[in-house]
Amino acid sequence: MRIDSITSSYYVQNYRSNKLTVTEKKKTDKAYDYVSLSVEAESFSNTLNEIKNRVLAQTSNEQVRINDIKSRIKRGEYNISGELVAEKILSLFQN
Repeated sequence: MRIDSITSSYYVQNYRSNKLTVTEKKKTDKAYDYVSLSVEAESFSNTLNEIKNRVLAQTSNEQVRINDIKSRIKRGEYNISGELVAEKILSLFQN
């Protein structure tokens, strides 16, 4: 097998000719990607957003209540009977 029969200029010429053909090719079609959701997926997304909004509303209500309790504790106005706490703890274990 003769490797040296092809000169390096052959490779250079091939490279240059391929380089020109590659750069000459331009994409003329502008294809755009798009996503479409099924009816079930849209319904699920809407339901999920509604649940998220409800949780955020509950969280904000709870935060208002927590802040109220914190301020009452700081002022020394928040007093709970030990009996009420014990009853609540026992009711959790009875259920």
